[in-house]
Amino acid sequence: MPIETIAPQGLQPVPIRIRNIGKEVGEGSTAPYYCTLRGVLKFDSSSDAPNCVYDELVAMRLGLIVGAPIAAGALVAAERGDGFASLMVGAVNFALPDLLDSQWREAAEAFPNHAASLVAFDIFIGNVDRAGNLKADMRRKNMNFFAGFDHSHCLLDCTLEPGDSLDWLGSDALIVEEHPFFQQAPIKIARVKQYVKRIQELPDSVIRSACMLGDIFRRVSVDEQEALAVFRRAAQLGSGESQELLRRKGFTW
Repeated sequence: MPIETIAPQGLQPVPIRIRNIGKEVGEGSTAPYYCTLRGVLKFDSSSDAPNCVYDELVAMRLGLIVGAPIAAGALVAAERGDGFASLMVGAVNFALPDLLDSQWREAAEAFPNHAASLVAFDIFIGNVDRAGNLKADMRRKNMNFFAGFDHSHCLLDCTLEPGDSLDWLGSDALIVEEHPFFQQAPIKIARVKQYVKRIQELPDSVIRSACMLGDIFRRVSVDEQEALAVFRRAAQLGSGESQELLRRKGFTW
């Protein structure tokens, strides 16, 4: 039976919530304003995610490159050191609600391209913690408000040891063994593979530019950044073993 071919689509971005709008800057042809945004600030956690800030920053950079439906964020300088602020998504007077476990199937049916893109991206970065870190507006589905957030348990923190994480990323193992859009809400593998192909076609130089920050960053050495840059997680979907694993997780062909 031939595999269905589905062309990947661009995904509508989700806006960031503004806390307040201040006075005009007073300069610039676009008449800009000062403003305050809502966000959640995170730091490295030695007991849970020792490279959290690096993981969050690089995951966001990679997500922007591939057009994954994830929340934006920013590197923040604070008194206790560099942190990562994940910006709250939503609209004016509207906080995008968390997606409940019971809504996974409905969300996959309502947002098939978002779900497929997120599966491909999570496999690419080895994100083992997607469940509970999704937001979607299930009431106004036509608004396409859908976003993944929290990437502290991927890349160098797939495990608590960076060396083990790098070994895992460089293997043929399917790191993402559980995901909201696997068995509970199956989506067509053909749709996922189109987004995988988009990732696989990225030039190595683009991956390197996202992973390498020019110097030691927090506790992440240049060698570790270099090692991470060469691992292309999406390639694992091309193997028969990985495709069989995905079949068992509920993917249809």
